[in-house]
Amino acid sequence: MKENMHSIRPKITETSIYKIIASIESGIHVKNIEYDDVQIIEKENETIFQTKAFEALDSATLEKKKAEVRTKFEAILDTLAFLNNKGAKIGNYWTPNADKILLPNGKEYIQFQPRFGRPEVMIFEEEFRQKVIPLYAIIKNDQSKFRLCLSWFNKALSENEPLNKFLIFWIALESITPNYVERNIDDSTKQYVNYAIQELKK
Repeated sequence: MKENMHSIRPKITETSIYKIIASIESGIHVKNIEYDDVQIIEKENETIFQTKAFEALDSATLEKKKAEVRTKFEAILDTLAFLNNKGAKIGNYWTPNADKILLPNGKEYIQFQPRFGRPEVMIFEEEFRQKVIPLYAIIKNDQSKFRLCLSWFNKALSENEPLNKFLIFWIALESITPNYVERNIDDSTKQYVNYAIQELKK
């Protein structure tokens, strides 16, 4: 009998080994690339993010890890969407105990969310390492308006309804305008901001 992993709340009574797994809802595919403790793999015709196995001694440690990993997943997704002009969202994600996710046939049970059905874009490892990683390295711990702009930009790319898309693009643009908030953007960031503005103008 298959169990829905989304309905299971982790209860830690001793040191347990976990992986955090999330499906990617988009037409973006990145095959079998590992960076910054995140593994991006194709599984059953879907692209998923997952962490390496890690130990958690208590629920507080696990929740902290989940928050860190989600931020990391979102930063990679925003980067992919920005560089490839394709929206990408995180589907449902969960934290299975490595000892409890095996079915009797030996396979892992993972429930995937449907993709948007956009034209597929394959991101090869060379492009990932040359383009995605440099930008991701800048924004992964960045809480500035630039990081917020990329997040809204990704949301707009993921939106299908024209009016909503326009409004979300406008929010993305507003988030980096000088009149909106004081900002101090170094030279290494300006090129990406300028690119975002050009894309929004289109």
